[in-house]
Amino acid sequence: MVKASEALVRLLADDETFMKFNVRAIPTVIFLNPDGKEVERLKGRTPEAVAAQFKEVAEKYGRNPKFLKEYGPALTRAKEDGKPLGVFFYDDKAGSQNYAKTLDDESLKEFYEKIVFVKVEAKKGCPVTKQFNVTAPPILYVVDPAAEKPEASPYRKIYGQKTAKDFKKDFEEALKKAEKK
Repeated sequence: MVKASEALVRLLADDETFMKFNVRAIPTVIFLNPDGKEVERLKGRTPEAVAAQFKEVAEKYGRNPKFLKEYGPALTRAKEDGKPLGVFFYDDKAGSQNYAKTLDDESLKEFYEKIVFVKVEAKKGCPVTKQFNVTAPPILYVVDPAAEKPEASPYRKIYGQKTAKDFKKDFEEALKKAEKK
């Protein structure tokens, strides 16, 4: 059984686990969410199908900065969870790809639970891009989702070349501002 949220794959194989998850045959691959609850079982057996499902489960249930794909639902989730919202505006250029890669750094993991992230493609005509007045991605805003106009007074506006250490400092400062509210 594989716990998809871990950085390293952990295999669990004891009688208690077999009974808990009703394992009747080996091999059985069960995907667990970060809370240890079963979310899926392996569907395919070909290498391509297995790889695709691992990727899908990791994106859906893992603890990496799970970027939501739509601003509205992300804003709602951040409000409900009482967390700041990280709005990552990107395009198809190398700068955005480097930003995304840096945000996936292990040293930033602690912030994935403290901030709700959403990716917004910064394209002409996108209402969210216009709302935040984004003209040159990549840029990441950390905002108060409960504010009437979150873009008007962000906790932090992060742009330019960044290392994981830079992001860590920016996220810490944003969270300090969020705590004061």
